[in-house]
Amino acid sequence: MMQLGAQLFTLRDYTQTAKDFAYSMGQVAKMGYKTVQISAIGPIPAQQVREICDENGLQIVLTHTDPNRILNDTEAVIREHDIMGCDYIGIGMMPQKYASPQWLWHFADDYKDVGELRPRRAGLHLGHLLGADGRRRRLRLD
Repeated sequence: MMQLGAQLFTLRDYTQTAKDFAYSMGQVAKMGYKTVQISAIGPIPAQQVREICDENGLQIVLTHTDPNRILNDTEAVIREHDIMGCDYIGIGMMPQKYASPQWLWHFADDYKDVGELRPRRAGLHLGHLLGADGRRRRLRLD
């Protein structure tokens, strides 16, 4: 069954501190949302993010994560997703160098090991929504 959730990038100005994040998640829950995608929030520890979402009856189903962290700090990203109870690691924004059709395949090659090995071993999935041609579609890297 498909669920409608709140994508928190649109609330990024209101989720930069734990206090603001908690208030905003309360408002999101009052609107009737049950799921959220964590995106562009401030430097709030994963455990605190999980606790705030749990207190508001919100399940974290997806993130937008800095692609450099995914590539270079994969184990920490996996631990954070485990703490948040989130199975889907989303690449927040494709690095600019991969934005052309000629470089798109370099992106897939550079992130292949990350997508196939480490997150999958932890039961997680890695993906990105492509939009270079103006259309959005999911690219599963695992």
